[in-house]
Amino acid sequence: IFPFLSLRCQKVQQDFAELPSGAIGSLRESLVALLFKHGEGPVRTQLAVAMASLAAHLPATEWDDIGALQWLATRITGDGSDPSRLSCLLELLVVFPQEAGSYRPAVHPERRRSFARELIMQSKSAITMISSCLEQMSMNTKNVYEHSLDAFAAWVRLSQGRLHADDLPVQAPQIDAA
Repeated sequence: IFPFLSLRCQKVQQDFAELPSGAIGSLRESLVALLFKHGEGPVRTQLAVAMASLAAHLPATEWDDIGALQWLATRITGDGSDPSRLSCLLELLVVFPQEAGSYRPAVHPERRRSFARELIMQSKSAITMISSCLEQMSMNTKNVYEHSLDAFAAWVRLSQGRLHADDLPVQAPQIDAA
């Protein structure tokens, strides 16, 4: 299955323009389904990179006008706090800001800048999501702390100093985790 997923991820990163326009919705849904199916590890990380690449290609209007991150958070968390789904969201929160500056997705330069701006505008919301994941997930695993700190650091780096102390939760679980 890994070679198949690698091809799919590579298609999103490098050959997006070749996809028929009608295939984008089904690709997005299949990536979400595969994210749910695979637990933590390299397969899920590769799928998260593919989802970030897809988000880099599609403007916020293609994500119900709320942007990829909010769309995914709503879609992934659903109506509950299933730890495996929260873990999946946390993985995306690590990968998205890292991929904002990546040149791996073959995206037009203006779209790449727009994607980075969209994510920077969502930094405060992303920090809140990370805190929420930490509060709802079991703290008995080292990975939860590591992923949350990785995500937190990635969003702070992406925001390039645009995050203010007022944007951070007063009692941020990330600080306790550090």
